[in-house]
Amino acid sequence: MEHYRKLFPVTDKWVYLNHAANSPEPLPVLEAMQQFLSACSTMGTVIEESWTSRPTEVRESMAALFGCNADEVAFVNNVSHAANLVASGLDWRPGDNVVVAKDQFPANIYPWRFLEKRGVEVRYAPWQQSNLAEAVAAMVDKRTRVVAVSWVEFFSGHRHDLAPLGRLCRQQDIFLFVDAIQGLGMMAMDVEEMGIDGAAVGGHKWLLGPEGQGAMYISSRWLERLNPPYFSWRSIKDFMNFDNPSPRLRDSSARFEGGTPNFPGIIGLGAGVGLLQQAGLAQVEEKVQSLCSRLLAGLGELDVDILTPLDPVQRAGIVSFVPRTKPAGELVAGLLEQSIVTCARKNGLRISPHFYNTEEEVDQVLSSLENFLK
Repeated sequence: MEHYRKLFPVTDKWVYLNHAANSPEPLPVLEAMQQFLSACSTMGTVIEESWTSRPTEVRESMAALFGCNADEVAFVNNVSHAANLVASGLDWRPGDNVVVAKDQFPANIYPWRFLEKRGVEVRYAPWQQSNLAEAVAAMVDKRTRVVAVSWVEFFSGHRHDLAPLGRLCRQQDIFLFVDAIQGLGMMAMDVEEMGIDGAAVGGHKWLLGPEGQGAMYISSRWLERLNPPYFSWRSIKDFMNFDNPSPRLRDSSARFEGGTPNFPGIIGLGAGVGLLQQAGLAQVEEKVQSLCSRLLAGLGELDVDILTPLDPVQRAGIVSFVPRTKPAGELVAGLLEQSIVTCARKNGLRISPHFYNTEEEVDQVLSSLENFLK
């Protein structure tokens, strides 16, 4: 992985272990965005023909990560944007309900809570007391329209087995919406096998892209059942026909995208995904899991309570723990003084390595933690 490590300038100064918050952009992302903006600056619309095909290529790359068809992928700003598209797109009736997994990141909670103003009940499934599918099953009924969960929990790093939940939702015609931001990029999905109807990801974490640009999967099964909350000139077929007397919506999830795309963001996202695909998603997952296993083994010798499952099947790239003797924020600050970047979430400390990190960096953070906790 030494070749890929050289593509991350952040390694010149920092031991960067905070990818669950933001990934530092690698050189291919920086260069791709700079080249595009430079060309726009010097040539304007003369370069249009050379960049209009790029979103199609990135859409195909994202489809490969989601495990779906390219026409089921829409570009969105972030997970909140995607959740709001679904929340706004269904025909809700007073008395309907949404079941959300308790304690997940607010991007997949707040959009549903605002439906309460329309008479929709929001129910919270306490998955920590069982598994996710069982917790949700105890909450759904004939008026449940959506189940909204995270693939990987942002705090503990717990990875859910979504297939049983997907089968439950398919049987009862419930839209299963998944926040995939803490898993996609560190590993790939299979939305069909998992029974997912909608999934969203922001590009700035495991996908190595810029903030403010993400992607969403919307199953073709639901395309005609979700109403776009807004329309634009690019929502329709033949959108370059500016005198269309009877515009019709596009036959793909691109109908949800709105107006002119964020070309710099999409190009940056594509460069990040391209780097992961070049390295190989299986190899990326293997490396990150190996680093997390090394972290967990070392933390087991320290005065901490580990929150992340030890079983690799139940985790992704996040390792979280609660120090018993010092506040997590104090440890994060101390590590930062040693050029080690982590973060505090709730009462715990969260470490999230990516594939270019090394075993030596893991040992360095463990050694520092041991000294702080004495």
